[in-house]
Amino acid sequence: MNRLRRRSLADQAGRLTVLGLLVAVLTMVAVGAPRLSEGMLDSSLRDTVTVSSPSARDLIASVEADHETGPYVTSGFTVEPTWNAMPDALATTRASMPSALREATTPGRYAGVAGPAGSEGTAGMPGFGLGPAKGSPGGIEVMQLEAYPQLQKDATLVSGHWPRAWVAGTPIPTVLTVATAKRLGWRVGESRSLSINGDCGASRHTVGYCVLQLVGTIEPKQTDSGFWQLKPIRTKTEFTYNSGGNPVYGSVGWVAAAGWTTLAPRIGGVDVTAWYNVDGSRVSLAGLQALQDGLTSFLANPRVVEDGTDDAHVLQFASLLPNILQSFQATRQSSAAIMALAAVAALGVGLLVLLTTVSLLVRTRRPVRELMRVRGATVAGLAAGSAGELAWAVLPGAVVGAAAGILLAVRPPGSTPVGVREVVTLLVCVLAPIVAAALFVLIGEGLSDGVRAATARQRWIGEVFLVVLAAAAFVTVTGEAASEAQASGNPDPLSVALVLLAGLAGAVIVLRGYPLLLRGVGRMLRGRGRAAAFVGVLEATRSSGVAWLVTAALTATAAGVLIMVMETSVGTAATHAGGGTGPAVLVPGLVAYVVAGIVLCSLFSAAAFAVSSVAGTVARRRRGGILHVLGFSRSQSTRVSAWGVVPAVVISVAVGVAIGLLCGMPVVGAFPPLPVSSGPGSSGGTMTISMAVSWPLVWVVGCGILVLALAVCFIAIGADSRAIARESRRSS
Repeated sequence: MNRLRRRSLADQAGRLTVLGLLVAVLTMVAVGAPRLSEGMLDSSLRDTVTVSSPSARDLIASVEADHETGPYVTSGFTVEPTWNAMPDALATTRASMPSALREATTPGRYAGVAGPAGSEGTAGMPGFGLGPAKGSPGGIEVMQLEAYPQLQKDATLVSGHWPRAWVAGTPIPTVLTVATAKRLGWRVGESRSLSINGDCGASRHTVGYCVLQLVGTIEPKQTDSGFWQLKPIRTKTEFTYNSGGNPVYGSVGWVAAAGWTTLAPRIGGVDVTAWYNVDGSRVSLAGLQALQDGLTSFLANPRVVEDGTDDAHVLQFASLLPNILQSFQATRQSSAAIMALAAVAALGVGLLVLLTTVSLLVRTRRPVRELMRVRGATVAGLAAGSAGELAWAVLPGAVVGAAAGILLAVRPPGSTPVGVREVVTLLVCVLAPIVAAALFVLIGEGLSDGVRAATARQRWIGEVFLVVLAAAAFVTVTGEAASEAQASGNPDPLSVALVLLAGLAGAVIVLRGYPLLLRGVGRMLRGRGRAAAFVGVLEATRSSGVAWLVTAALTATAAGVLIMVMETSVGTAATHAGGGTGPAVLVPGLVAYVVAGIVLCSLFSAAAFAVSSVAGTVARRRRGGILHVLGFSRSQSTRVSAWGVVPAVVISVAVGVAIGLLCGMPVVGAFPPLPVSSGPGSSGGTMTISMAVSWPLVWVVGCGILVLALAVCFIAIGADSRAIARESRRSS
């Protein structure tokens, strides 16, 4: 590197540092935003599945396990073949599951269940009638008996002992949860009669009773485990009233699984319930589609229990998990659309700021390039040199930003920590400012004066094209694209980019109409003798330095308002559909994500204001010196500068609010309908999103960007005023 190049870098150290920081922030957002949205959606999916009721979420099947042991009238039945075949049947069934479904489930479990179906007298609670006892609460008491082979893994023995295999002619050893035993007033060692369809020793057709003996009490090891949540009545007694106003108590007791094949035929225990718990922590966003496809296939194909008999007992599993996942897909679509809009809007404004900064850096180094041209450098060489100078700041900034985005937004489990997307994003963030710098030099200095003048005169063609493109995008999103999005259930991608196109088109219109407006204001001020205001307006009509200021303020405001409108519209529709609470159609943390997007738009626009102010520093201070010579006071010079920027900022923010609201109509209209949940795992139809505006939030967004812009501008004006005052004191 020659001495001139080293000196050039040293002279630009401050500006290059600012550029590096800007590139770092932009790269961090570009890399981290998609990862963060994926993580939020993945976490929401896991939470959605985890908090769902096990009775809706898990895969459950019930089979009547009885087999005739001879002629029906003269002999009984047995459950032994099917009962003994259940472990192998569940293992084989799970092994045949699609891999995505198998990974999301735990090994199958089963339990034998005995107890008549509920009736009007028992208020629909199933179970055998319990005989009265001294400590019983009174009313009607019914109890189901279960034989669960893994009871000792899911429960802790509190008192007494575990039930032993039943022997005919003796009381049935039973255990209850501590809460159930306490509610029924049943102490360990006490016995109670059980009305059954049998007599614990005779045939199944004799109406009689058995005796239950409470031999122990237990407590769940984990009350939130699948076994206990699958039937809440297992944990504690349920209480209600029947149609006659009598209290009804329902409960569950457990007998030894080892003796179930002997006991079940005596008490009519022909039902075997089997289930696979679905573990929400094993579900991932990456495997969601495969899981849905696997569920559809699995639930549509019953499995035969190979128990060595000809009775063909079938396990037909059922679950509302497909409904739960389908509901989440709507949550994913709505939330992803809003997050994409927030991220793209922030990145779009950030890209404008980046181009502004690169343009400023290139423009400030023009004297150096002219000197190098005198020494024989070519335009291509100068363009490459300018790009190389910026690369010293851009490359480390992009690498640091990408690393921060990767570390701060960890991808969901099962995803590649760093993939092609991150690498491509890094390359784009590195190349964009470098290529832009080279193009600025080639266009600014590689073209002849005549070509540049002709290009400037024909600039209106590009501006008209931009306005027409934005109008076409607006019409497309409003019409055909909106209907296609609603039909497919996916938001139109064009709606995400609409606000940037509309913002740029609005900036073109404002910049074209702004001088005309200022000339009219200037004529009014000239007649009223306000010299400072008149000069400020006159200077503003001749200045091109407000272009970036107007573009950044207008685009940032439009993007912020549109993001807010989308989030408010979906939230309002959800609240109305849910009777004041609303279904979970947005992922947790989305509001914070949206706020972050609006804040980033504001901060990027503030950076654009700062860059624009820095770019105009020399011109402002030169003008201030001239005004001082002409007799303008310090306060009058400040008013001149203020009139040069304040109207532009106010108009830009006002137009930005209008464009944001205008874009909200087609973008919200293109939003896919969302399902309305009418119960756990069920679907109660869909709701259409209508545009809703929170005017206080509109004021917050607009005024926030306005205050930021004015603060940056007045800081620059104040610095200019102090610099001019110091120069005046030195010269005097």
